Amino acid sequence: MQRHITDHSTTNNESSRLRAYWQAEREAQLHPVYRQMHRQARPGDPSQKMARYLRIERGDVA
Repeated sequence: MQRHITDHSTTNNESSRLRAYWQAEREAQLHPVYRQMHRQARPGDPSQKMARYLRIERGDVA
């Protein structure tokens, strides 16, 4: 009895090529942690310092 056309015990070359392509695409992109770090304001950002200063001047406390 022969195997059915969809019965494959091993992966074919096309799927390994596709897997390698997706891995290269993932590695080429920026890691999500770095994206999050870039979105956050820097601690010494002058605009943040000014906002804190103005909040204190108005009398707002944390």
